[in-house]
Amino acid sequence: MSGLKDSIRSEFSSWLFNARLEDGLSQADIVTAAKRSGYFEIHQTTLSRLEQGTQHPYLYQALCMSRILGRPLPEFSLPDVAPCPTCAGGPPAGFQCTTCGARGAL
Repeated sequence: MSGLKDSIRSEFSSWLFNARLEDGLSQADIVTAAKRSGYFEIHQTTLSRLEQGTQHPYLYQALCMSRILGRPLPEFSLPDVAPCPTCAGGPPAGFQCTTCGARGAL
């Protein structure tokens, strides 16, 4: 699971940093805009950590940043998940895999 969290954190930090620079905004500008928006307040240190990828973003932070910057969030790439080694992702009809919990269609 940490691979997924790290991937999202990295993609979000790049998106946030690049969006801010492309718009010619400072971190202080973003902090001020967040406060004025009424959505949430963010400390400049937190914003810096989000941009550097040293802090995982909360969903509300990501959504508010998207609104403040007027940009959609990126489509985060999710790693492929290997099928269950026991049932290969498809247990027989009416059965449930005891390894992954997948249920076979009836």
